[in-house]
Amino acid sequence: MVLYESIGGYLILISLAIIVGGIIAAKEAKKRKIDINKFLWIYPFLILGAYVGARVFYYFGFNKSVSLFRLLIDIRYPGGVFYGAIIGAFVFGWIYTIIRKENTLRYADSFAMALAIGLFIGRIGCFFHGCCYGINTTSIFGLFNIKTGVIHLPTQTISSLFGLCLFVYLAYQKKLKDGMLFMDAVLIYSIFRFLIEFIRVIPKIYIGLSLSQLISLGLIIFGLIFFYKNRKI
Repeated sequence: MVLYESIGGYLILISLAIIVGGIIAAKEAKKRKIDINKFLWIYPFLILGAYVGARVFYYFGFNKSVSLFRLLIDIRYPGGVFYGAIIGAFVFGWIYTIIRKENTLRYADSFAMALAIGLFIGRIGCFFHGCCYGINTTSIFGLFNIKTGVIHLPTQTISSLFGLCLFVYLAYQKKLKDGMLFMDAVLIYSIFRFLIEFIRVIPKIYIGLSLSQLISLGLIIFGLIFFYKNRKI
């Protein structure tokens, strides 16, 4: 099977992820008694934070051949880091909630399921664009990547299906203490991301681990500490 490169399809799917994620987050915010007008103000900040974070992490972690300025102003240029998007959105959202004196963790919980559905849709975009692919393989599960001319494991598809499973899992969680749902999503994703990086074609930067794996380890430790303090596991 041939994997076709399509930046247009990638941008369409990322846009779809933003729209669908926003609708889901709005419904979750309503459940948590968050004023919809306040939600409508924070969402553009989160999108901007996700965009800036994804581009900055991509520049420093993967590609300095293109200026950071161009990456930030030219949305047509491919390249971004999912972790950067999460961290960027969280930082921008944290600043917003601090300024508006809102409950940061409650807002974060509203976006937990949106994070999962964004992963599901966004990785489909990666699939069509031909990025974020896995190691070479001769198995029947491999896909020919027109970008590299090699058959790879479709880690984009695996990640996409994981995002869908995570979404379903989060949807069935009962009412939890503020921040628990979001940290649950981050912790589970961090474990998954740490493991799948072993079968992705990705630069290793320290002790044989990629940038995303190092971030995953940090978030796993942080998540376990958070749950220990709040759930006493």
